[in-house]
Amino acid sequence: MTEHADYRGEAEDYATRCPAEPATGDDITGAEGALVISIPAAKYPAGKTATAKDADLTAGNIKAAVTIFGVDGTFEGEVCTYTGFLWHRDAGILDAQGTLFAVAVFNGKLYAGTYPGGRLFEWNGSDAWAQKAAQLDSQTYVYRLAVLGEKLYGVTCPGGRLFEWNGSDAWVQKAPMLDSQAYLFSMAVFNGKIYSMTNPNGRLFEWNGSDAWVQKAAQLDSQDRSYAIVEFNGKLYAGTAPGGRLFEWNGTDAWAQKAAQLEAQTYIFSMAVFNGKLYAGTYPGGRLFEWNGSDAWAQKAPTLSGQSGIYSMIEYDGKLYGGTGSGGRLFEWNGSDAWVEIATGVDSSLWIYNMADMGGRLYGTTGTGGALLGLWAGNPYDTSP
Repeated sequence: MTEHADYRGEAEDYATRCPAEPATGDDITGAEGALVISIPAAKYPAGKTATAKDADLTAGNIKAAVTIFGVDGTFEGEVCTYTGFLWHRDAGILDAQGTLFAVAVFNGKLYAGTYPGGRLFEWNGSDAWAQKAAQLDSQTYVYRLAVLGEKLYGVTCPGGRLFEWNGSDAWVQKAPMLDSQAYLFSMAVFNGKIYSMTNPNGRLFEWNGSDAWVQKAAQLDSQDRSYAIVEFNGKLYAGTAPGGRLFEWNGTDAWAQKAAQLEAQTYIFSMAVFNGKLYAGTYPGGRLFEWNGSDAWAQKAPTLSGQSGIYSMIEYDGKLYGGTGSGGRLFEWNGSDAWVEIATGVDSSLWIYNMADMGGRLYGTTGTGGALLGLWAGNPYDTSP
């Protein structure tokens, strides 16, 4: 026997002496939805399996043309649509003019009256304000703007004046203060004339069309101001403070009360005509009131999200909206009994003092931030206006 043959023989002897390790491993099934399966130490014979369980592993949850563990996917994807709204800052503060009480659309452009500099700003249509009129005669507020004919006008505080923009770079005074009525918080165009309700004595002034105010109604029942006067059904109405009432002008020389205060709402900060009815936004409850057409307010929406005031109101795209303080939010009325929040505030813009519709888009001017906000509709992750 050769040396090599002897070695092979010995190797065979050793192989038969070692007992075989028993194959005790069995099939393993993981816990439902578990991403990791523990496999115990053991010897596993051929054919044993480790199985993961997931009840959501169905054809509808697997992309089409993909097979996972024998399940053929059928999911084709879906379109996710965002149906909410967002305020977008279209213009920031300019020259420390932190509050924009007034806004108007004139000749296809958007304008704002400022505080504390009493200036006129024009939006450049994309991202900034441009000054179009500097302060005149120490008037710190341009509180309201209105268009009459082919001209843009503003009422002021603390001098109770009427300004007309010259169309290029300056204000021109058209009416000085009358009878110490230093604050004009409201303005409306009615029957081709400009009107404003005064403070501190709650009178109605009419501009004579050239150079002066003329009184058309004296104070009624201690109501000393109005932040909103509107035309409705051929008449002129004012929402008052500090009594939260509705006044109607008799067309000649006096106010007549048409609605008393309701539920401790002392200020009517905004009014709008919508679907043939007159509505008012209140403070300090941030409520929506509807006039019954004869002698009373009726509440149509209570306070929402702690917003104490509805400082502006507008009909837009067939619905009624309110701009709030102190959260700078946009509310939409549901048409029956409640506000619905549509857009939250942006940065420090805590009051939506006025709103305008230009080119089918809604804009709001703000307090504390001096910003112009434009309303976006659609995908919040889309960065184009």
